[in-house]
Amino acid sequence: RRLVLDSLHEAAHRQLMKLYSWSDQRSAALRQYHACVRILDQELKVPPLEETTALYEKILGDNLEFPSLVQSEDRTLREERDRPAAEESRPLIGRLREWQTLVERYQGANSNGQFVVIEGEMGIGKTYLANAFLDHVENLGARIIRVASYPGETNLSYGPFIEALRIVEKGRELSADLASIPRFFISEAARLLPDLRAKFPDLPDLPELDSPGAQTRFFEGINEVILGVMKDEQPSVFFLDDLHYADDATLDLLAYFVRRMGHQRILVLATWRPEESLSHRLRYLATEIQHGHVISLARMTAAETDELIQSLSLPEGVSAQMVGERLHKESEGLPFILVEYVAEIQRMVREGKEIDWGLPRNVRTLLRQRIATVSEAGLQLLTAAAVIEPPFDYRTLLKVSGRGDEEAVAALEELTSKWVLEELKPQGQRSHGPVYDFRNEKLRDLVYDDASQARRRMLHKRTAKTLLEFAGGTKELDGKIAHHYREAGQEQAASEHYISAADHARSLYANQEALAHYQSALALGSLDPVPLLEAVGDLNTQIGEYNKAISNYEAAVAYKENDKMSLHRKLGEVYHRKGQWQLAENHFKAASEANQDAEQNARLLADWAHTAYRSGDLERALNLADQALDLSKNRQDAYALAQSHNILGILYRNQGQLNKAEDHLRSSLEASETMDDPFTQVAALNNLALLHADKGLIEKGLEIGQSALELCLRIGDRHRQAALHSNLADFYHALGRKDESIEQ
Repeated sequence: RRLVLDSLHEAAHRQLMKLYSWSDQRSAALRQYHACVRILDQELKVPPLEETTALYEKILGDNLEFPSLVQSEDRTLREERDRPAAEESRPLIGRLREWQTLVERYQGANSNGQFVVIEGEMGIGKTYLANAFLDHVENLGARIIRVASYPGETNLSYGPFIEALRIVEKGRELSADLASIPRFFISEAARLLPDLRAKFPDLPDLPELDSPGAQTRFFEGINEVILGVMKDEQPSVFFLDDLHYADDATLDLLAYFVRRMGHQRILVLATWRPEESLSHRLRYLATEIQHGHVISLARMTAAETDELIQSLSLPEGVSAQMVGERLHKESEGLPFILVEYVAEIQRMVREGKEIDWGLPRNVRTLLRQRIATVSEAGLQLLTAAAVIEPPFDYRTLLKVSGRGDEEAVAALEELTSKWVLEELKPQGQRSHGPVYDFRNEKLRDLVYDDASQARRRMLHKRTAKTLLEFAGGTKELDGKIAHHYREAGQEQAASEHYISAADHARSLYANQEALAHYQSALALGSLDPVPLLEAVGDLNTQIGEYNKAISNYEAAVAYKENDKMSLHRKLGEVYHRKGQWQLAENHFKAASEANQDAEQNARLLADWAHTAYRSGDLERALNLADQALDLSKNRQDAYALAQSHNILGILYRNQGQLNKAEDHLRSSLEASETMDDPFTQVAALNNLALLHADKGLIEKGLEIGQSALELCLRIGDRHRQAALHSNLADFYHALGRKDESIEQ
């Protein structure tokens, strides 16, 4: 935390180096030193203090003593206490095959030198797997040299080999064996590490490196020094971490080294990211030599994520099943992100806080590293991509970003090569050129959050206009267009497109989608909320959210100054569905008093007749239904005609006049088919099915009922769907088909 506030605070760097070293995270301690060197050079153009360098050399030579307080502690207890929570008991879930490969290659090093690389994207767990393996072979007694390359040091020639020679020179066991190596080899190695000349004053002088054969002798000297000190009963391991940061000279020397291992008992292990520019050289080297092998790490599956979560012993009160699916979604199978989220959950539960799914700080740092080297054009394109709803096509990205063709192509090639974006195969969607998406959704969130509000608004506006142009008058993209107009701050345009998107979704009976769009339009403050509130109430009614429907209809009534008949009629229908007959009648009465439309009156009377029937007043129900039929015939209102015939069919069926009832129900079905209204069709078919069952034609009733259910499922009317399932259950029961009856 101190370094977050002041990255130049050198004492904090030193303290962190000590803490890493004391908690057996030596590589992290060395990395902290390199970070300190880089920051001091970038900001102040000065080297670190002598005490910082001295501390680094102690850690490098494994000579840093523990503080007196813990010197006598059991080492196992100390490791358990100091190990970070996120790494506390993380097993190698989903890496069994890779682990077995490492073990087999290590065993193979008994007869031939082996070169193995672990490759994978940032956060996939390359270093974690490698360190777990190194701990394993170290317990077997293997000698190990661990070095790494660091960001910002790609111009530091032979950096990892300099670090390796320093370990050789400072390490106790390795340094002891150094004296047995011929002096002319040590003299060559001293070109990289002059400290060797102080240790061996009798080293011969060497010609300049530009003399004939000098480079070969130089490479051979370093080769012999490292191999010479690593000879032991057990095969040794030379580990080079994050080799994608290495310079060309390091790769040349590494290639020389691994090609000349021969029968040496050594395993050279390296990690790198395949998205970096030098990866093709590294992969070629690993596959070219006889005893080379590449281990490619894949993201974890949902099952592996669940297994890992179970193994991490979540705090009491947190269900692994509850968070497992969400964790896999948030981490997208990247172990580093997954473990960081688990650590955050553990912390929040300990502190009594609700689980917050925001990006953990370490994950933000990791993701920022991924885009740290992206060019300015690439970053501009990436910001545009973060604003467009993924997946996005090339032409949309080009117009929104404002970049030219050549610039955009070059930037896309850069972003895909760095594994920031990936090119997808279009799957039947309307696209303009190649289709792309972020390799990690969290990376998209980070890029979007880092953009200024002004830039985001500008890009949202461009996206809305681009999608509107590409839509060509169709309504499929209205929802996306509305979203972008809203984020651009253009609320009126957003509201209009939300309403258009809702109307389109409603015409396709996509009820939940339509509901969301209408509610978004309402939230933006439409000038006339009544039609939107009524539409939302209609959809609430269809999907069975009756209390919400009542609330929205009543809000619409409150806004509307006159002509409230339709709203009261709909309120009556909702209360009818709830079985609250008196409240339904009250609203039908209020609708009648507010009536200004004779056509609406026919529909009102038909609904009112149905409620009167359900409340037990058959005489009044028949009277209202006859009035509704007469009015609908006079007005030639097909909808009211279908409703009137339907309720009369119900009433005559109740009185046992089945033929008369069938005539009315068939008339209802015909009227509904003329206007292609599935709601009245479902009602007529349902009642016809019941009528046939009354006649003893249960198979025919079952057939009609199944047709009604199929139509009902399409329109999403849950109330009628429930009624149809209930009726079908009765039909199956009457036919002796018990299992199918229970299923309904």
